[in-house]
Amino acid sequence: MGNEWAAQRGDQQMVRYSRGVRCLVTAAIAGLILAGLMAGSAPAQSLRKIKVVTNWFAQPEQATVWAALQAGIYKKHGLDVEIQQGGFRVSHVQVVGAGQAQFGMGNGDDVYRGRAQGIPLVAIFTTFQTYPQIMLYHKSHPLKDFKDINGRTAFVTVRSSFWQYLKRAYKLDQAKEIAYPGSLAPFLADEWATAQGYVTSEPYLLQLQGHTDVGWKLVADSGYNPYGNILYTTEQTLRSDPQMVSEFVKASLEGVPYYYSHLDDVDKFLLEQNPQHNLAAMVFSARSMEPLVKGGDARTHGVGYMTAARWQELYGQLRQAGVLDKDEDYTKGFTLQFVGK
Repeated sequence: MGNEWAAQRGDQQMVRYSRGVRCLVTAAIAGLILAGLMAGSAPAQSLRKIKVVTNWFAQPEQATVWAALQAGIYKKHGLDVEIQQGGFRVSHVQVVGAGQAQFGMGNGDDVYRGRAQGIPLVAIFTTFQTYPQIMLYHKSHPLKDFKDINGRTAFVTVRSSFWQYLKRAYKLDQAKEIAYPGSLAPFLADEWATAQGYVTSEPYLLQLQGHTDVGWKLVADSGYNPYGNILYTTEQTLRSDPQMVSEFVKASLEGVPYYYSHLDDVDKFLLEQNPQHNLAAMVFSARSMEPLVKGGDARTHGVGYMTAARWQELYGQLRQAGVLDKDEDYTKGFTLQFVGK
């Protein structure tokens, strides 16, 4: 009898133990399922929304930002980037100054001209080490020197910084300046004329039209060589969120090597943004701008590199040319905390 009672008691304890184990296992499984559901429903790390406004319609010269967008590089750096294309009626300086975009793209002089208007712009890196602006001429009447523009008709943006510099530096008081009409037809009709252009664009368009008798001189060879297609922000953005600015710079500069290793993909993306362009012209632009982007200081210091000496020289030239009316602290127009170290 005692043995039977002991056996029954053992059986009861075993049953209670088994039930306890099952309860623990069930609770554990439920906990794991709940944790999984919570993890699945938890929001992914949010991306910081920012906006960039460029200086013209989408084109290879802006590939640093477009390639980074197309390749998803910005998202890897925690950024959700929108790019607003520039154009005839878009002032990138005013857009950034009004707080409608955190970043803008322009040339080095745009920063100082903007600051002169009370817009505290700060350059953060450059695309071009060599300024791509050119002056076109007919080979039958070449420009051996910029002073040869005297006595000729020059189709230029009259108020542009580079033209104001050329007029002062080369005493072009005898040049007949005419506002660039947006077409090269007047220039082509006058063998003595000269006209502004970009080395990455107009030479190809002229060759395509069969005008093989046209040559050009880089404005950079005149001594005026501002950084081209720089990216800039405002003092406030830089001060309030330097980490975001740093990630934007890193991601954008990663866009350059990506572009040159994925030309077809990025050019097709650019064409989607700007259907008025064409792929053949884009290939020409990419190849002609490569030494201007990767050469100079970028050859040893990397793409995007800037120096204080170049900015100081530009500021002095703008003052001498009368583009800027009064002296300001030129160092406030750029920062080397992201490049240049």
